Amino acid sequence: MEILFICAAVILVAVVIIAKLSSGSTPRETVGKDVEDSFTAVSLLNQSEARLLVVLDTVVGPIFGPKARVFAQVSYGEFLKGSSRSAFAKVNQKRADFVVADAAGTVLCVIEYQGAGHYGRGPAAREKAEMSDKVKRTALKSAGVPMVEVPAKFTVESVRGQLQGVRPLQGVRPLQGM
Repeated sequence: MEILFICAAVILVAVVIIAKLSSGSTPRETVGKDVEDSFTAVSLLNQSEARLLVVLDTVVGPIFGPKARVFAQVSYGEFLKGSSRSAFAKVNQKRADFVVADAAGTVLCVIEYQGAGHYGRGPAAREKAEMSDKVKRTALKSAGVPMVEVPAKFTVESVRGQLQGVRPLQGVRPLQGM
């Protein structure tokens, strides 16, 4: 009798486990203590990037038109579509410091700020930053999106001069999904 009871209990547990596994449900995302106490809001831009944004807000309208807007810290994956998953993966997690777009969201150019800390500290950090820059340049060139690299020391006039030489890509269509 005792063996029958144990067998029935094992079968019941097995049925419950199989039912849970076959229901297709996935574990729910939960908010735990690690999320509740782990975050602090920080500025989107550092001081020198914020200074450049003020300059860009001043010069972009007269160059690209009154409806042109400057966006900060935009994922390359938002405005570049890769021809393969591996190509897309190489740029998706990279961020453009600034993107100039028209009212429809068409990217007119990308602005990368090469600030004082851009290359990090030491040869390994510099090599990593240089490779990241090369990937960005190559991807943008492939897509026909102009890129402007602003040095750490800049003026309103120097930024205006760099942007006046930009010829935005014409005829870009919105992405239809990935």
